[in-house]
Amino acid sequence: MQNKWKVAGQIKGLFDEGTTESSNDFQTLNKIVYDAETAERSASEHEQNALLSAQNAVISEANTNQTVVETIEARANFPTLKDRLSDFDKKVSGAGDVYFPMYTPQMRGATGEVEQDATAIIQSILDIAITRGAVYCHIPKGTYRLTNRLFLSTNTKIVMDKGVTLIRDHPAGWFVNDKPGDSFTGYNGNGNITIEGGVLDGNLVNHNNHFNAIGLARGQNSVLCNIEIRDVRGAHAVDMNACKDVFKVVSVHSVIMSAAIESEPSFWLSKNLEIDHRDRNKANNRFSNLHLCTKKMNHEKVDHMAKGKSKNLTSDEVLFIKEAFKMWEGRKIEFYKLMQAEFDLKCWQTIQYNILGYSNKGVK
Repeated sequence: MQNKWKVAGQIKGLFDEGTTESSNDFQTLNKIVYDAETAERSASEHEQNALLSAQNAVISEANTNQTVVETIEARANFPTLKDRLSDFDKKVSGAGDVYFPMYTPQMRGATGEVEQDATAIIQSILDIAITRGAVYCHIPKGTYRLTNRLFLSTNTKIVMDKGVTLIRDHPAGWFVNDKPGDSFTGYNGNGNITIEGGVLDGNLVNHNNHFNAIGLARGQNSVLCNIEIRDVRGAHAVDMNACKDVFKVVSVHSVIMSAAIESEPSFWLSKNLEIDHRDRNKANNRFSNLHLCTKKMNHEKVDHMAKGKSKNLTSDEVLFIKEAFKMWEGRKIEFYKLMQAEFDLKCWQTIQYNILGYSNKGVK
């Protein structure tokens, strides 16, 4: 195109200067234009043919290689795949002017299998917040075993997909926002921290000690969302100390109870009341299944249900259950319910309490 307009400009210049006087001159000029247009058309057709050839080659390869298809889709409307990922990275960060580079444990060798100690891998990602000012740690579905607490720095976002379990395989908890030796005052500690999703499994069978699951101190602007914390003993699931602007998601049953009695949770909490599920099924959040009671009443109900049909487990039965649990590879709740049916018990919590050592403590 540039050559064409260059030639046309030269021709216009000749006319402007009045140098074209004969028909031969016009024929010469027409030939110049024709040759220029032909050359351009040929080059354009060559480029189109080359592009079609490349596309056909990619389509042919894509029929046998799904990775190629994914790469094509990933690069749509972007010059390179890196540009596309960078754009996505910025969109998901969602933190104003703070840029959160995204990493997954798999990018650094994690398998998502419980046999692997994933502590160092995940911590290395979280430490990026120190060197780059922020980090977004996206954890895909899998089971990740931790042999130490994970330390969180300012501008850290952890998002766990559905199906993620972090198993505690050490005496302490999962997350803290300060390291040994750190000293903060006011609200100048590590903040702007988000932890979303996932199951935190206390693994009390192997580490039956007191611990805080999540500890945040002297920070601000933190969000805890959709986290399931299992088997915390003798301490806090979430320990907040001198923190400012902390956002947490209220449980479904609290929302339903608040709407039904037209009061905030602080109303019943100030009276030392808590919500109980009548059928002990915490997934059943219908208002008819909820009622307020004291903590003592709630625990007495559990103890009464755990007695089952006027039957106590013998020492041999407890030993059998504990040995069977060591070999169990499925979900714990499935084991509890299986043993409940096996021993004709009214409540599966009887099995759970024996596994956790709350009942029949002398049987080992």
